[in-house]
Amino acid sequence: MTLHSFYDHKCSKCGEPYIPYDKEVSCPKCGIVEEERFDFVPLATESLVYNLENYGSYLPPAWGESSIGDYLLLILFQLFAEFSCRKRKKDFLAFTEKWLSKIDWGERKHIEKYILSMAVRVNEELQKTLEVRNYKKLEQYFANSQKTVEVLTLKDIEGILGFELPEDAYHYRRWWANIRKGCHTHVWLNVGWKVDGGEAGKNVTFRKVEGGGKESQ
Repeated sequence: MTLHSFYDHKCSKCGEPYIPYDKEVSCPKCGIVEEERFDFVPLATESLVYNLENYGSYLPPAWGESSIGDYLLLILFQLFAEFSCRKRKKDFLAFTEKWLSKIDWGERKHIEKYILSMAVRVNEELQKTLEVRNYKKLEQYFANSQKTVEVLTLKDIEGILGFELPEDAYHYRRWWANIRKGCHTHVWLNVGWKVDGGEAGKNVTFRKVEGGGKESQ
């Protein structure tokens, strides 16, 4: 069973069903900004991640709509499922604009831009969430290592993670600094390892801290 949203809301002026998911979000039909707010983006992100982890796809095997929340979730499920099948995943906005334009909205054409903005917000949150979870694979690698020193090429690390490292990891040593500045540095610091050298753009040397389990600067 996937995560549903039973939230329902209609514009107080024109009666249009929509979700005011942020303070600047207006009714997609008449344009008024209401005081009503519902934190839909985190819920949608959590539901997408749940589907991916439990069904292997952003689109669940079955889905029933009982609210505007569920209606919008289904659109997001379908969108992200199709986008995830693409080899290139750096053009989400362009893909989404084209994907939404192919839908026959009928008299509700006005919600297309509204859903586009929502999808972009959800994608931003989803990528942050997946990044944190994916880097956990490297943390587990170090937690299971019986060595005191690990010299890993950047390709080795990408193989463990299952995705490409950002360009900064190849060009800037500060990306590998032993400080808790981002989700990636936590993975070795959390389990008692530190970066102890390496060749820029090629490999990184990790060394287990005596006692383990503590951050070392």
